[in-house]
Amino acid sequence: MHDGPTPKPTDPDPEFSTANGSRVLFLCIGWTCVVIGAAGVALPVLPGTPFLIIALWAFSKSSTRFHDWLLGHRFLGPPIRRWREERVIPVHVKVTALSAMALSFSYLAFVLKVPWYVLTAVLGIMAIGAFYILKSPSRMAPKSEKAIKTPAE
Repeated sequence: MHDGPTPKPTDPDPEFSTANGSRVLFLCIGWTCVVIGAAGVALPVLPGTPFLIIALWAFSKSSTRFHDWLLGHRFLGPPIRRWREERVIPVHVKVTALSAMALSFSYLAFVLKVPWYVLTAVLGIMAIGAFYILKSPSRMAPKSEKAIKTPAE
């Protein structure tokens, strides 16, 4: 038995509340990260996968439709699916990400000359990201062959 009218395809996803505006915030985060992530897929100097992962997370909190669309997307979906299955960050991606962090920090410090407290905050956030990148494996662990056990005599 069904209570109430059947939602139309254009109605917001009933799974997510719009009362406090968090759905809109997560949608904005998701779409911003999709745009940056798409640029990262096209440009070798910008790592796109981290932004696509953030977009997928944001959509998981705001829209099942966009979450499923991104995961199944022909070009944007494969890096996300690879991350979900393998949980590895290839060496070239690590080098690119860490180099981008170093260049960004240098730009903030020496070109824009932002205040020390901003540099400290940025450095703290970057350190967390760098730690995560460095602790993540660079390649999949080899699948170990299961030892064949023979019954004890």
